Amino acid sequence: MDEEFGMSMSWLDKLRLLAEVGPLLGHLQVAFAESDPHRQTLALIDAAQWAAGRTKTTIDDEALQHIEAIMRTPEAQRGLAFLMAKLGVLSNG
Repeated sequence: MDEEFGMSMSWLDKLRLLAEVGPLLGHLQVAFAESDPHRQTLALIDAAQWAAGRTKTTIDDEALQHIEAIMRTPEAQRGLAFLMAKLGVLSNG
């Protein structure tokens, strides 16, 4: 179990891993600091694009480009605002 969660990794390997995923953590920090749901969604897409860029497949890159293009439309922005308003109503009782 220790190996499964990296407990047996050396300090140097842990630092390398942190350096490797550090940019993703930065992208996520920006996303979670964002208060506007639309801008937060775009920041999360940006984080996903960074991660997808590290894979050897292109389908994830292409899919995220399409999702980003959709989310940048006024209709998607209004749709997201609608959903957030409805979720706010549901969560407030």
